[in-house]
Amino acid sequence: MKSNIIEILLILGSSKENGDQIIKNASIEISKYFFIKKQTKIVKTSSYQVDYTTFFYNQAIVIESNFSVHSILKRMQKIERSFGQKKKNQFWGDRILDIDIIFVGELLYYDSTINIPHEGIYSRQYIKDFINEIGWKNEKFQ
Repeated sequence: MKSNIIEILLILGSSKENGDQIIKNASIEISKYFFIKKQTKIVKTSSYQVDYTTFFYNQAIVIESNFSVHSILKRMQKIERSFGQKKKNQFWGDRILDIDIIFVGELLYYDSTINIPHEGIYSRQYIKDFINEIGWKNEKFQ
């Protein structure tokens, strides 16, 4: 029986001074539930369209899973909350830990809770840079 393992590209972010350590710890937490196939270095990036901080720490991670999109989303939200992140529906504001699901294989998926691919791939240069660095291949978005 085929297990239908797919690759998922995540971007982790934090606007805290110790955000690099938060992301390292979040990666460890993610590895308790998912196999981490690849990951980039943690980088400090300029903030995008926000005035509450001038920087974020970010990292891209490729995990493997056979879970549904919503199961992955729920697990990532639970991890965010375990680090003290309060509201996922808060679009702008201070981020202890933000885990964005960028791609789920070749899936195109849109509903009221999640968009796959993540809309940030079109406007945020650091996401494009991570996609290239990690070697993510998606024929629909080359």
